Amino acid sequence: MRTKKLSILRKLSGIIILVLVAYVLAFTFNIMPVKSESGTIIVPDDFSSIQQAINAANLGDTVIVKQGIYDEKIFVNKSIRLIGQGNCTVYLLLDVSANYAKVANFIIGGDRYNPFAGCGGILRVNASRVWIENITIGDGNGRFNSFEVSSASYCNFTNIRNADRFPAGAFIENSDNNVFQQNEFYGLIVENSDNNRFINNVISYVGLNPIRLNSSSNNVFYHNNFYCVPEILEGSINQWDNEYPSGGNFWKYYSGGDLYSGPFQNVTGSDGIGDAPQIIGSGNVDRYPLMAPFNSFEVGVWDGENRNIEIISNSTISDFKLNTIEKTLSFNVIGENGTVGFCRITIPAVIMENMWMNNYTVLVDGKRVETREWKDIKDIYIFFAYNYSQHKITILQTYTTTLQIETSIKGITDPSPGLYFHFVGELVSVSATPDLNYRLAYWVLDGINVGSQNPIEILMDSNHTLQAVFTQIIYELSIIATAGGTTNPLPGTYTYVKGAQVNAVTVTAIPSIGFSFNYWLLDDVKRTENPITVIIDSDHTLEAYFVDDIPPDISEPIKQPLSDEVEPYQEVHVWVNVTDYGTGIKYVTLWHSLDNGITWTIANMKACREIHETLWEGTIPGYKNGTWVIYKIIAFDNAGNQATKDGNGCCYQYHVIPEHLLTPILLTLMMTITLSSAVLKRTCLKYRIL
Repeated sequence: MRTKKLSILRKLSGIIILVLVAYVLAFTFNIMPVKSESGTIIVPDDFSSIQQAINAANLGDTVIVKQGIYDEKIFVNKSIRLIGQGNCTVYLLLDVSANYAKVANFIIGGDRYNPFAGCGGILRVNASRVWIENITIGDGNGRFNSFEVSSASYCNFTNIRNADRFPAGAFIENSDNNVFQQNEFYGLIVENSDNNRFINNVISYVGLNPIRLNSSSNNVFYHNNFYCVPEILEGSINQWDNEYPSGGNFWKYYSGGDLYSGPFQNVTGSDGIGDAPQIIGSGNVDRYPLMAPFNSFEVGVWDGENRNIEIISNSTISDFKLNTIEKTLSFNVIGENGTVGFCRITIPAVIMENMWMNNYTVLVDGKRVETREWKDIKDIYIFFAYNYSQHKITILQTYTTTLQIETSIKGITDPSPGLYFHFVGELVSVSATPDLNYRLAYWVLDGINVGSQNPIEILMDSNHTLQAVFTQIIYELSIIATAGGTTNPLPGTYTYVKGAQVNAVTVTAIPSIGFSFNYWLLDDVKRTENPITVIIDSDHTLEAYFVDDIPPDISEPIKQPLSDEVEPYQEVHVWVNVTDYGTGIKYVTLWHSLDNGITWTIANMKACREIHETLWEGTIPGYKNGTWVIYKIIAFDNAGNQATKDGNGCCYQYHVIPEHLLTPILLTLMMTITLSSAVLKRTCLKYRIL
């Protein structure tokens, strides 16, 4: 019986010792007390409101809130996990007062019943060892919203942002040993709070919300983007950088330059860190101010930890990608034309080793650029610069490529033929020098004609083969004749080899009938000599221009009736042959005048090609008795030349008179003669009788 009691006592003692050890470990290592099996509550499936779910949850449970709008204030007063899915919106207040709680993925809106007045959203934390992330405070209506941390310790606050620029801010008091990272605050007040870390935050001064530290020391600030200079009150001495080469913070109003690098900023060459410190005041100084805003990109879990790649750049960065399959890091940069951009990239050493085995190349638009590098225990820092405006940046593993320059005939290359090794992304220049009387015809790159630029630049993005092809210099003389003639030699293209005996060619212009030679155009320069001699010292183009400056030829006209005396009101028809061997006849006109050329009546003559291709006919209308008519012919060709046929200047003429007027005159004359004879006979008879 005694032995059994002792056994029971030993078991009880063991249990008590285990409980004591567990209790000590819990306090020593801050182990969160949880149930052996944690449960999950889903809102609104299990409970219609978030607060009901929290009230029903046990220690260590997870409350998952589906996307939606929940018109309630939230009080997290238990050590649970409150996780939102999608856009989960609550109103006015999210209060966390329980240690070991985790809250993520919520929007805290303002007073929804009075959207343009009243209170905005408030995130309030008064607990230890809590984790708060992905919280948006405010709904963009410009109302007061705030992030309040009081008497908190060993908490982690990540990706908390004020949605309203004014008024908004973060208020931290009586809180130590917390981490604030990747947050965006419009205003920051830190009072009576020590040993906190502020990393990769955007902190601005807007309206009534300043950036002020009061009675707060041993806080660490680095990789933050400050858009104002904090106000440091007495009794606040803090650290404002993360040593070199990690650097400090970006200050919008920093006025220093960046010509040097190194821990003492005395080594020639930029590093993305200002050469002079940023003086903050009251003994606070950022020894290594950043020259551009700080950007951080999540790249997943590496070696068991979430990792980020960080970029300090005066460029706008977009399309950031880390491709673990192709083992490339790429992103786009854009900036103002005519300026110089730079990037300072921080890559964790574990990523550098796994991706590129510490052997990398930086390409800007596929071309290798010179870089500068610094290292510490955790990271590798890479700096490089470029001219704007827009580029694609790529980092990949360094490897060598080959350029095989083939032997050429009738010329040489520089470098000479051979096999050469170059880093990927390197730009290699090769020039060609032809032999006498030869020229570079083209380059053959990997079997493809790529033109005759000299020198040629080869981007070593892979292995390449290059050959220069030379050819004899052959000049071409192109002879062209316009309408109206030809040339000797005939029009065409003639080739002449440089260095041969023929170094000049004589060309004669031969006009066709009806045309004359006008001028040459030799390489667009006007020349008038004929024949012309062309010196064959390059390619030439020679054009012969001819002109129709010969007027038409008009034959003697024929009229009907043929007589120069025409019956009253009888039409007169005129025919004439008109020829032109140049540009051809445009039209022929018949002119006639009734007042001896003072005024003229003009009529177009009609072509009678059915009778003869050169025959033209015109008609003069009939006129009254006694009219004198003169006429002439004027012809025009298509070149504007004019010919006149007018009887050597006197014009052709005819008289309008009736044909029957001759008979009375003759009868009168015969009667007069008869009467005269009778009278004479009577007189003679009288004298004979006597």
